[in-house]
Amino acid sequence: MANQLGMATVQTILTLYGRRRSHRRITQELSIHRETVSRYVRLEQAETSPADGSSRCDGLLPADAPAGDHSRG
Repeated sequence: MANQLGMATVQTILTLYGRRRSHRRITQELSIHRETVSRYVRLEQAETSPADGSSRCDGLLPADAPAGDHSRG
């Protein structure tokens, strides 16, 4: 069986990353390997990325605005 981190540790990694901590700093704080931090961050990003390939900017314009119209008022 492969070694796996507990859910609390994984959640701590993701929380610290969400607070804009670097992988290196998370590594130092939790005493785990930097590649381990990278792996769990990548897995989380893959799970939360849009399945249709749309960008995070989609949906910022009002629904009735023409696609080329970026004015807000």
